[in-house]
This record gives sequence, structure tokens and C-alpha cells, in this order.
Amino acid sequence: MAASRKVRLIHGGSGEAVQGALFPESTTKINFTDSSARNSTPFGADIVRLISDQDCHVKFGGPSVAASTSDMLLKANQPEYFTLTDQYIAAIRSSVSGYLYVTVMI
Repeated sequence: MAASRKVRLIHGGSGEAVQGALFPESTTKINFTDSSARNSTPFGADIVRLISDQDCHVKFGGPSVAASTSDMLLKANQPEYFTLTDQYIAAIRSSVSGYLYVTVMI
């Protein structure tokens, strides 16, 4: 289900942009190893939160997307937020196998 709300940045007392309130809708777990793995259905979200338990490399794309160790590095236990529409997310380990958690944010 595609998210129906757009996220707006709000500004703090010093004028800095801060993340507005987001709500976690659902989470998908991707088991990554030395072979690229991806989710089975595209994410229809405007914003997703990625966090992994081990360093991994990720790539966004269509149904045949595959990650390689030259793709974007996602450090373990450091959440990142991305905007995407109807895309798959592929992951491959950096050195140790683990799990990538993709949470749809609305």
C-alpha cells in the first residue's frame, strides 16, 4: 500500500530543519549473505527506513536489481531514510552475513 502522506520538514527554534513525525507501518526483513538478496514485492512507500545488524551494501531498482560490494554501504546499527516509489531493495554483505530491516514510514 502506497503511503498517502508527504513528509514535511519542520524547523526548530534555531531555524534548522528537523524530521517531522513519521509512523512505522510495516517492516520487511531481508537476509543478506555473500549473494545479493532482495525483497519479493516492490515497496510502494514514499519513505523507508533501513537498518541492518551488520555492514552491508544496498541498491534500489526494478525486479532484477542485485547489489554488489561496490554499491552504497549501509553501516550496521545506523538507520538511514530514503525516498522511493515502487522499487525493490537488494543487499549483500560487506564481510559478515546479517539482516536488513526495511520499515515503511507514513
